[in-house]
Amino acid sequence: MRNFFVFMIALAVNGATLKAQTQVQTTIDIDIEGLGDGRVMVGFTTSPELSPQGNSLNVDTLAQNGRLVVHPPIEGLNIVRVYLKQFDMIVPLEGGGSLTFGANGGRIDFPLMPGDNINVRGRIVDGHVEADVTGTEAAVVATNLEWETLAERIFYDSLSVAVVGPNGIGEEGYRRLEREYNEYLNAKYGDKPLPALEWLMEHSDSPVAGYVLAWHSYTISEMLERDPEMVERARTGIYGPMIDARLRRMEVAKEVASELSEGDAAPQFTLPLPDGSMLSLADVKKDYIVVDFWASWCGPCISGFPKMKEYYELYGDRLEIVGIATNDNRSAWLGVLAKHRLPWTNLLDIDNAVAKRYGARSLPTKIILDADCSVVAIFVGEGEEFYNKLDKLLK
Repeated sequence: MRNFFVFMIALAVNGATLKAQTQVQTTIDIDIEGLGDGRVMVGFTTSPELSPQGNSLNVDTLAQNGRLVVHPPIEGLNIVRVYLKQFDMIVPLEGGGSLTFGANGGRIDFPLMPGDNINVRGRIVDGHVEADVTGTEAAVVATNLEWETLAERIFYDSLSVAVVGPNGIGEEGYRRLEREYNEYLNAKYGDKPLPALEWLMEHSDSPVAGYVLAWHSYTISEMLERDPEMVERARTGIYGPMIDARLRRMEVAKEVASELSEGDAAPQFTLPLPDGSMLSLADVKKDYIVVDFWASWCGPCISGFPKMKEYYELYGDRLEIVGIATNDNRSAWLGVLAKHRLPWTNLLDIDNAVAKRYGARSLPTKIILDADCSVVAIFVGEGEEFYNKLDKLLK
């Protein structure tokens, strides 16, 4: 019996020793010239969908003379996003208050595994951060291939402020920014593959290929045609769950590739309201329902709100509008709702899943349903045809 207890004690001691040995320290060492004692937000997500709901840890702290060292207690693969908070854009809203955007110009992304030692060295130049990230091949590749070059970051940051700001830019201003951006991309890349796809074609055997596939998701369909065996290999690695999540979304998109047609039963869904409670399509009881897919960054969507308000006031006793902000973030969505005071039902489709089930590839997309949730008509873009249809149905 004594030997049995000695044996059990030895097992416990050895188990504790093994556990201590496996708890390795993970380090992110940040040193940004020009940052000073500025605030830095470091977020970690374990979600294979790369969704904000998957955040396991957020560190919001102050640098000291541009220097910050973080030892996150992570388990397994994490995707890290470093935000330099001094680049936050604060946009005043009508009626008081403001909306804060984390600027893309102050953002750095890379994958992280337990035990990694990552060094972020950079400097602030012309309103954005230029950084070199070293320590692992994955971190180096991730930052070198990051698609938001300075011009692209400026475009998206400007668009966020311009669309949500107190004066707005309207559809004409949005189209101008969009045209300038497309001209820039055409001039930069022409007919050449975008950098992530070009890298994959040259480094298909790299252990980091799975990360590039998942993060730059447009490359998956390209590589499935060019080198399907490479995609299958990548799915067996640590980035496999991320790739599988992307593939699942692609399958959903294929299911609705033909889009809905008149007379089809509309897919049911349940999404969050602004107060965080959930609402299902089946909860909406009116003669007709308009499912309006839009986004806070979509100028044409927002420019259509005034006329939608007119029609909602005119036909609201028989008509409900269910606005679904898709591929959007919660803060920007709430900011637009506060500014424009939209009187109808508003929901958030943060991962674009419902929009894909409905085949809403362009914004805005408006789908009219009857009381049985069957499709009556589908309209893409802003136009009089949508309002003429409502008049015909409801007058």
